[in-house]
Amino acid sequence: MEKIQQILQLKQFIHTPNSLLKVKEKEMNNYLRQLHKENIITKQLFRQLSSNCSSLSCMYGQPKMHKQGYPLRPIISPIGSYNYELSKYLANLLKNNRTTKPNSSIRDPFDLVRKIKNINCNKNLIMCTFDVDALYTNVPAKEAIEIAVKDMIKSKTINNTPFNEIQLKRLLEIAVHNIPFRFMNDNFLQTDGVAMGSPLEPILADIFMTNLEKKLNRFSKNKPKVWYRYVDDIFCIFNSEQNITNVLEKKELKQLKLILKTNGYPDHIIRRGIREGAIIANKIIKKQQQQQQQQQQLLDNNNNNNNKTSPTPIKKKISLTVSYYGQESIILSGKTKKICKKLIPHIDVNVAFKKHLH
Repeated sequence: MEKIQQILQLKQFIHTPNSLLKVKEKEMNNYLRQLHKENIITKQLFRQLSSNCSSLSCMYGQPKMHKQGYPLRPIISPIGSYNYELSKYLANLLKNNRTTKPNSSIRDPFDLVRKIKNINCNKNLIMCTFDVDALYTNVPAKEAIEIAVKDMIKSKTINNTPFNEIQLKRLLEIAVHNIPFRFMNDNFLQTDGVAMGSPLEPILADIFMTNLEKKLNRFSKNKPKVWYRYVDDIFCIFNSEQNITNVLEKKELKQLKLILKTNGYPDHIIRRGIREGAIIANKIIKKQQQQQQQQQQLLDNNNNNNNKTSPTPIKKKISLTVSYYGQESIILSGKTKKICKKLIPHIDVNVAFKKHLH
């Protein structure tokens, strides 16, 4: 309960004394009715998207079992809510009219393996992984809608829909902005971000992240050799010859802060992102320095060992005289030398034969 209450204290959630379900449902139905009267949508589509006797969305927390302290993932279940059918319709509309997926996008783990299996792994490469903190609830919904509509206008795929720019934007705002929900017996309103559980959640978050990556690619230097993203998890590879410190140098930090600020991220999220990025960079630098120190120490030890010339021990020689009886004497002398070499390696044993007198 304490963890979910902490989430509800965030700026994007507002406590309301009464449920605004009926008000939002009426607002959506009136706009859909207007589109139907203007012959923008058919009667069948109007009936599909309009809502009657809907239920209020409910929030619950899903524990993140892989993280320390088991933080909660806030999910707002929209099934049966007034805008659920509209959200499903718009999500399919955006997916079907999206021209190209970004090169950095990963479909699944198998896709990642296919893309990185041909990378030549060597000691000069440094691998980094990180994720975007609370992506869905922190995505600025207004910015994401603007990007989605502009992309459809630029690619002219909006012509495949029955809506113009203003109508499509308005429908997306109805589906995403100011969504009423309840937790226990309290009523709330989500004023920003995309509700986790909404059909529009994955597509709008991906559109926003793709646009953010395009802006980040304007950095003048220290671009990663490899950059792949699956939703909010990012995998990248740097060349060790790059100065990793410069990845977060002052000039580019200012540019990153400006981009995040322009895209609607609150100040506390920006500060946290920059701080955690600096921690990651320092860990990479420290690990790289430790590896260099270990390599240098190993090299120095090898040089010292090569410079040390140990004196060659002088073996003491002993000669044995054995009577010669033929091949048996030769075999005996060979076995004797082998035993002596094993037991007294510092002594060199020589065997001489003498003629046997009958």
